[in-house]
Amino acid sequence: MDEENKTSDTAQSLEALIARLEEIATLIQEGQLGLEESIKLYEEGRRIAQICQDRLTAAQHKLEILSPLRSSDSDIQPDVSPGQDDSPSSKNLLA
Repeated sequence: MDEENKTSDTAQSLEALIARLEEIATLIQEGQLGLEESIKLYEEGRRIAQICQDRLTAAQHKLEILSPLRSSDSDIQPDVSPGQDDSPSSKNLLA
């Protein structure tokens, strides 16, 4: 496979790459291809599968980085129910 095709694969969306993987799997499973063509398609499929895995791993890392930020955002919110006044002056009035 030449560099131009490799570059175009990495520029495609994840969904397009998965669709191509499904197409390759179908072609190989049908058994109508010669050995050389089957090997070429298998190699293409392995390469595309690696690209997909890399993208999914990168997405997972992004989510792991963002998840603590989301929980820390909720830590910033006051722990006061609506209508509840937690100010020191209101506590003195109740005492």
